[in-house]
Amino acid sequence: MSVATETDVIPARLGVAFGCRFEVTGFSPGEEVELFKVVSFPEMRLPDGSVSTGYRRSLGRTKARSDGTVATVQGYSLDESFEAVEDVWSIEIWLEGRRLAAKKFQVVSAGDAGAQ
Repeated sequence: MSVATETDVIPARLGVAFGCRFEVTGFSPGEEVELFKVVSFPEMRLPDGSVSTGYRRSLGRTKARSDGTVATVQGYSLDESFEAVEDVWSIEIWLEGRRLAAKKFQVVSAGDAGAQ
């Protein structure tokens, strides 16, 4: 996979993936932490009829580097037609109930994305 474009405007088209690299500082070297990824999006109707507006997942336990940082690349891929929901999406990194980092994306119709 390669980065084709650096942008916050994402076309709501199947196969499009977007995300970013997060680097969190302030840990002790070698400190083990469990970060969580929180993805929020507009109401999405799932195939079973339920509605979702996001999810929270553990990124697992990782150790801080010698400079006290933890880096991770996180994203989302529009793999199913029901996922192509237009509006603001966000990807956040959390630790122990605190949001450490966040990135917002504007998902727009495929035609509007090309005009940006």
